[in-house]
Amino acid sequence: MPYARPTLAELIRASEADIDAALPGADARMPASNLNVMARVFAGALHGVYGYLDWLALQPFPSTAEAEILDRRAAEWGLTRKPAAPATGTVTVTGNDGVVVPTGWRLQRGDGAVFTAVTTATIAGGAASVTVLAEQPGAAGDTAAGVVLRAVSPVSGARSDAVVGDDGLAAGTDSEGDEGLRARLLERIRLPPHGGAKHDYAAWTAAVPGVDATRIWVMPRWIGAGTVGVTFLAVGPEIPGPALVAAVRAAIDEAGPVTAEAVVFAPAATPVPVGLSVSPDTPELRMAATAALDAFFWGEATPGGVLRLSRLSAAISRVSGIDHHSLTAPAGDVVLEPGHIATRGPITWGA
Repeated sequence: MPYARPTLAELIRASEADIDAALPGADARMPASNLNVMARVFAGALHGVYGYLDWLALQPFPSTAEAEILDRRAAEWGLTRKPAAPATGTVTVTGNDGVVVPTGWRLQRGDGAVFTAVTTATIAGGAASVTVLAEQPGAAGDTAAGVVLRAVSPVSGARSDAVVGDDGLAAGTDSEGDEGLRARLLERIRLPPHGGAKHDYAAWTAAVPGVDATRIWVMPRWIGAGTVGVTFLAVGPEIPGPALVAAVRAAIDEAGPVTAEAVVFAPAATPVPVGLSVSPDTPELRMAATAALDAFFWGEATPGGVLRLSRLSAAISRVSGIDHHSLTAPAGDVVLEPGHIATRGPITWGA
């Protein structure tokens, strides 16, 4: 039978009763009495102790431990919290031909976030593409395409502003939260390493910063005997870039068995056009339906899987405010090729 922690009111009544028993003729229940105040002070302190004991009782277990205690539990199993990663991408700099934009050139976003050039570029044809990296790691560094960054220190012959490229500045991720670390720790405990079992490849991949630990696919005999295919999504979720794929490949090469060849790759996107009409047809409901479609496609992403039309329709039906809808595209279930995932294509409204 579980222990019933006494409430504050019960502790106050018990303190009052103890005082009355220890001081015959006293009445600790009198509201203006010092004894009444004393009973409440004692009960409040004891109630705090009970709360601390409740918290302590949760900390020895990986499923309920918090913060630094969870870090210690994870360290016992050789796991550490994944650090934050900085956003990166390219910006376009314009100016006079032949001007060299040096490594270390610093640019500032409107909110104060600073980015540093990590490649040297020479302006040709009036423009140059420069790769930059956020100085502060974290998802806050992600920046949409077209955003203008201002130079902290100008480069002679180049404009003092730069425009973020079409792919934006992406791949910035925050430090792994408690739930992410907890999930990896419980997985490590429940599925001990087996020197190259299927779940080992998933664990090695999940440990790389920037990887969405819930969206990893391991495929034995991917291109024949002795090979293992590994693909995954980046935190976002989004298709991982070459740098993240290379980081995962390096992690698996270091940890994996020498007898197997790991083929690490980003899943190929197969855009699926959507023909949709909703009623009532308002800008707000169109935005809500678009968000629901995005969540559905990323949630259903499975390399080589089948995108079910019925599930797609159900996702739209769950959007609050939509009375009814009609889907004209896709015309049926979408069967994906191996290594491909379905992503939302353009939406044709009113179709």
